[in-house]
This record gives sequence, structure tokens and C-alpha cells, in this order.
Amino acid sequence: LIWLFRMVDARVSSKISKLGFVAAVLVVMIHADVQEGCPESVRMVKDLVTGGVCGLAVPFFFAVSGYLLAGHVGEDGWWGSALKKRVWSLLVPYLIWNVVFFVADIPRSGASVSGFATCLGLNPFEMPGVYPLWFVRSLMILVVISPVLVRLVRRLGWRFCGLLWVVGALIGLLLDKDAEWTKLATGLIPLSGGVFYFCTGVLLRI
Repeated sequence: LIWLFRMVDARVSSKISKLGFVAAVLVVMIHADVQEGCPESVRMVKDLVTGGVCGLAVPFFFAVSGYLLAGHVGEDGWWGSALKKRVWSLLVPYLIWNVVFFVADIPRSGASVSGFATCLGLNPFEMPGVYPLWFVRSLMILVVISPVLVRLVRRLGWRFCGLLWVVGALIGLLLDKDAEWTKLATGLIPLSGGVFYFCTGVLLRI
């Protein structure tokens, strides 16, 4: 991420780097498992932490991603340049880790074309093989559609971000979490919050 941090001044870069480390630790805590033999108090603390402060981690990464992307939106060819850079920083590591996971998981799950496609995240209703990489998949999609998002942010500003927040809140409150459409709106294109934070980062930068 060094080349990304060079896009902003040293003070902001330092803050992003430090907060990014903290957010990464919070993500690990979100995915930590509490074994059945642990006291109930341990489970309660884990639930409080993951449902509280840990909830800042993913929104932070979405917002910073939008903020860094928006650094060159006024330049000619910014979108093509952003896509090329993220092929190496996002797409290649994403493919490598999911392929490694698929190969390692063959003795347990077997090998099939559909299973390989799902592992790569090509099934929009399923998570990738390496589950936490759903974020990378969503971020790549946001980068692809970023010209549309940037145009809307420039034209409508906080009104557009506010609309995204309302949509995310409604998805979280009213829709069945197990419904196929909900899975699509949360796991592929994160309408339940990720798009709002990404666009907020864009707006703060421009």
C-alpha cells in the first residue's frame, strides 16, 4: 500500500497507516472463534467487542479505499490507471489465495468446475473460498463502477451518500438475511453499508 499512501500528504498517510493496523487487528477479532469449553463470560465479551468497536473496521477500509481512489479523479485516464494498479494489488492476490485454498480443500470437498467457480467468487450468491476476501471482491466491483459513483458524488454530494445510508439501513432492518437478494446486496455489491462508506471516502477527498 506504500504507493497508495504517497498520494496523500505525510500527516494523513501516517494516520491512515496507524488506523489501518488497528482496523486489521479488529478484523481478526471479528473472525476469532470461541470454543464450546470456554466460560459464557468469554463468549459475552467476544460478542460485545465484535458487535461494538470491531464494527468500525470494515467501514474504515471501505472509506479509505474510496478516499485513495479519488486522489486522481480529475486527471485524464484516471479510471484506466486505477484499474491497472488494482490488478496487481487486489485481483492477483485474490486469485492466488482462492486457488491455493481450492487445491488444499480438494481432499475434503472434491474438485468440480462449479466448486472452482464458487471458490473464485464467481457465484454472486456465495462467498469466495477464502471467506474474508469477500471484501476484496466487493472492492474490485466498486472500482469497476467507480466512474458512475464519482459522477453521482460530484453532482449530489452528501445527498447521494445520505441516500446510500438509508438504503443500507433498510436492507439491514427489513430484509431477510438468508434471502438470495439480500446475499447479493451484502456479499457482492455491499449496498448494506460498503457503498456508502466508499462514496463517503470519495466525497471527503474531492
